[in-house]
Amino acid sequence: MKNVDYEAPVKRKPLISALWGLIPIIVCVAACVMCALVYDWFSFSMILLGIVSNGLANVAIGNGRLTIESVKEPAPGAPPGHGIMMGEDEVIVIKGKERDVNAVTKGRFVLETRSKHGHIPAEEG
Repeated sequence: MKNVDYEAPVKRKPLISALWGLIPIIVCVAACVMCALVYDWFSFSMILLGIVSNGLANVAIGNGRLTIESVKEPAPGAPPGHGIMMGEDEVIVIKGKERDVNAVTKGRFVLETRSKHGHIPAEEG
């Protein structure tokens, strides 16, 4: 594993990558309109609910800052790190420095959102 930079900023995707996101939006809106044209109001309302809930989730996540929290510095003299992740049909073995393996095996993603006062709590003080 390569070195993990816990302080690295999240890279924004270029505009062309964001435009690919329009494809499922257009398909969902078209499906919603077609359901309304054939008077299938249940399907229309479920697709519309999915569009609205997905949009609200993207607004909430898009206004936050995604970071990784983990044990950044292992104990002095810790041996090289090794981690095993097991699924139903697969096993993944991770080898590298203890500090870097901890990001995967013990890390978690944290979404920091703005409070009602307009600031991100982690930036206080």
